[in-house]
Amino acid sequence: MNTKAEIKQFILRALKRMDGAPMPDVSLIESVSTAVRDAAGKRPLVSDINASVRELELGGYIHGDEDELDKSVSWTLTPKGLHKAKQLG
Repeated sequence: MNTKAEIKQFILRALKRMDGAPMPDVSLIESVSTAVRDAAGKRPLVSDINASVRELELGGYIHGDEDELDKSVSWTLTPKGLHKAKQLG
């Protein structure tokens, strides 16, 4: 499995563990960066994490909601994303 697929799977599992509560973008990036490593043991680039988040959003698996006051984004699973996360375990 490639690193991008691992990042996406981790994101889905992490959001599933939130039980519907939104996860701030900063926390999601930190979690992925801490948990996922490539074959050489290196952390993924933030740009790779952000690209994976956007692909999951475009695929309808996750939804981002921007806070109007501080412009931060929080993420939750969509029903499609919850179904996929349950399949992953």
